[in-house]
Amino acid sequence: MATIRKATPADQPKTIDLLKQFPPDPELPKLNWDDAAKAFATLAEGHRGCIFVAEEGADIVGVVTLGYSYVLRFGGIYAMIEEFIVSEKMRGKGIASKLLQTAIQEARRMGCPELQVNGPSPLGRPVYLSNGFHEAGLHMKIQL
Repeated sequence: MATIRKATPADQPKTIDLLKQFPPDPELPKLNWDDAAKAFATLAEGHRGCIFVAEEGADIVGVVTLGYSYVLRFGGIYAMIEEFIVSEKMRGKGIASKLLQTAIQEARRMGCPELQVNGPSPLGRPVYLSNGFHEAGLHMKIQL
């Protein structure tokens, strides 16, 4: 049974390897995993967000990252799920729901009035919906 916990610096290589299983995204043609590795420490230390991992034995089998934005309309921070994945071999075992529930609890603990996710994958959408999320429109972006 997988254990959910906050990531530590030692989890960085396995976490990045799991994130590399994301399907290719044409919106991110210049994705650099070295940059992701550098950003890992900032989130793992709790600066600007946090990372939770699902661990089974010595393996990282799931990850969810939260990012915090500071905005006027909320009078402070709100949370965004930035990455969310469970390894293919571990899907269907409730790990995704455990990760999402942990993310929800953390956002509440931080005093966030809202937890958002933009553009969930077709695979992730049902998991979000079954964990209390609801459809709230589309997002837009521009590459810089």
